[in-house]
Amino acid sequence: MASNRMVDKLGLDNTPHLKPYAFHWLDDGNKVKFTKQVKLALTMGTYTDQVLCDVVPMDACHVLLGHPWQFDRNVIHRVQSNEYELIDKGKKLVPKPMEPSVVRSMGTTQGKAASMTMFASEQEVGEVIKEGGCVYLMVVKEVPSVGVKNAQLTALLREFEDVFPEDLPAGLPPIRGIEHQIDLIPGASLPNKAAYRCNPTETN
Repeated sequence: MASNRMVDKLGLDNTPHLKPYAFHWLDDGNKVKFTKQVKLALTMGTYTDQVLCDVVPMDACHVLLGHPWQFDRNVIHRVQSNEYELIDKGKKLVPKPMEPSVVRSMGTTQGKAASMTMFASEQEVGEVIKEGGCVYLMVVKEVPSVGVKNAQLTALLREFEDVFPEDLPAGLPPIRGIEHQIDLIPGASLPNKAAYRCNPTETN
């Protein structure tokens, strides 16, 4: 599968799909129709190939090599080393995965709505399988933040850096000349009154 955003930005020529079909997202229940295909040039180290991909709107990645490509190349996934072994022109190839630092440097700043999720319940997965749909699973690894990148926020913190001490004081603040406190009458009972009545709208 290929992202429609990538296809549009690169100006790739797409062709009508020979056998259009619907794709079912598990997170929101919406269906996406596959109506276009695009041929992509693929390079992994010394391995070069051309792959015919279905064009679909997706934010997880730009290109997703699925089961058909793995079947045609007799791909084997080595889980412990996170390597893929494939057969190309009768030769066995093992492209090396990129280092985590390289992957982080290639990350984009594209935002995503907080409500969107790719998680699905066991019942949802079971219903899709019973209907004969395709189920794709993805493993996501969280990348820790590398610091503040907002130029305006950085400039603001630099302007008021004297307000933020490097070392926090030990204990409570010292006694001041004026203390904001409530003087209680010794022996007096604490007030115990009902709360002000509000309508449900005001309460919420």
